[in-house]
Amino acid sequence: MGIRIIIADNDPLQRAELGKILIKWGYEIVGETGEGWSVVKLARELRPDVVITDIILPDMNGIVVAGLLRQEKIAPVIVSTTMSNPDLIKRAKDAGVLNYLIKPVRESEIAFAVEHALTRYQSYLKLQEQNRLLTQELELRKLDEKARGIRQEQQDILKQRSRSNLSPRFSQAAFFSLDREIEHILYDLEHLHRGYLTLGVSPQLGLSFLHSLAAEYEALYPGVRIHYVVADMSDLLSRTVSMEIDLTFLCEDVHSTGIFSYIWRREERNLYIIRATRASLSKAARVFLRHFLQHFDDH
Repeated sequence: MGIRIIIADNDPLQRAELGKILIKWGYEIVGETGEGWSVVKLARELRPDVVITDIILPDMNGIVVAGLLRQEKIAPVIVSTTMSNPDLIKRAKDAGVLNYLIKPVRESEIAFAVEHALTRYQSYLKLQEQNRLLTQELELRKLDEKARGIRQEQQDILKQRSRSNLSPRFSQAAFFSLDREIEHILYDLEHLHRGYLTLGVSPQLGLSFLHSLAAEYEALYPGVRIHYVVADMSDLLSRTVSMEIDLTFLCEDVHSTGIFSYIWRREERNLYIIRATRASLSKAARVFLRHFLQHFDDH
């Protein structure tokens, strides 16, 4: 099977021309559209190898598309544009764009752009996984050392008690206090092994209200990464029911308590957090929710 590509341009003629060139070079066109949200939906559904999108689309520009697809680790993005300036290139790079084409696109540049984007994307995914595993290993070592230290303290308490240096009541309280510390360590280990937390967010809310909170959460639990799914309500609800999403943030009431459970609702602020009724919250989700509610109430 060849390299599968989605192309997006609001000009049907330019889409057709780009498609012809890609097919000529042996690439497979699996989808095409002229709208930004359609690019994201197609990419989620078809999981292409590469997405080539115009930077200017009616409802969402190509840089935003690239940021969403990079966040969800779906595919590398190449943007095509008639403009070339340092600010544009910087914004594109920051969003995760791995290559760009200047219109009118030259046939000789397309294959190089595609292959270069694929190579850089594979390197990026490999580096991300290496960093995740290294962070996880370091955290596991720290927690293991802390647990060993607590076990040693417990042994010391038992030795002192056997020598009658400590009252039974005091030593028992100290012993169980250390047990609780170990429980917290095991709790943190579960977060590390969980690896990720998936949050669904409606486009009307956007991600800005979660960014600072997510940064605090990931600082507390470096082994856990937060993934976002930004989609329209029907898509979010479908993925919540199938339990692909841990928590879903909406700005409208779903009116269907038989399928969804409200974790939290604040109608006066037009914000609802739901999950599938049959799904139980992971500890990672419960901790994030607690941080969110505290942050929300403080503001």
